Amino acid sequence: MYAKSIANLKVFGLLFPIEKLPKHAENLYNKLMNIGDKIADYKKKHLETKKHLHSPAHLLADELSKKFADPKHFGAYLKLALTHDQAQLRKIAGDVLENPNVTTPAKLFMFLVKKSKEANLTN
Repeated sequence: MYAKSIANLKVFGLLFPIEKLPKHAENLYNKLMNIGDKIADYKKKHLETKKHLHSPAHLLADELSKKFADPKHFGAYLKLALTHDQAQLRKIAGDVLENPNVTTPAKLFMFLVKKSKEANLTN
């Protein structure tokens, strides 16, 4: 498939006409080109860049909204990521998600963030 479209194959700096290559070399070349196509397809499907996530705060807000299954409140998580310490937010989120008794983790997370902010203001 690929060997027919390319007139010459460069190997170790030397050009070889495709027609003069042995059949097994042509098959190997075609297999390598197929692997390259598969890699390109994989990159397109699985390694898409998220263009709307352009800062660490946006990444944290996206992470929190996905962990709490609450994409509707992405803006609220973004506001928290911009105004609070990100390490502290991750710690609180981890504590909430580890607790198996929590029925509404997003509400508990917001409550604990508010409580920690009040505790920091009084100190």
